[in-house]
Amino acid sequence: AARTGDATLQPLLASADPATVMQSALRLQTSVCAGATASRFGQCTALSRELDNAHRAMETGQIVPARASLTTYLSLLENAARRDVFDDVEALLLRGNVQMVLVRLQ
Repeated sequence: AARTGDATLQPLLASADPATVMQSALRLQTSVCAGATASRFGQCTALSRELDNAHRAMETGQIVPARASLTTYLSLLENAARRDVFDDVEALLLRGNVQMVLVRLQ
């Protein structure tokens, strides 16, 4: 079943444009951070700011600033995950979506 899922996802992932993947990353970020409190709230705020910066840069065709914000996002996410602000699955999903945006921006 995993292979069937992978085979089904491959064409979708290969054809997704950066804007579509970014929308997915934004939705996931919002979902993971809904109702965040304490240190998680602070990390979610910082992550959301970087993702929003990248999104705005992409909308105006500024690829270098968008990539810089996404790279900062990944660094912040890794630091937060090491401190257990996000569980492994949350970190994996957030990281994967943002990495996919980065790949599409090359």
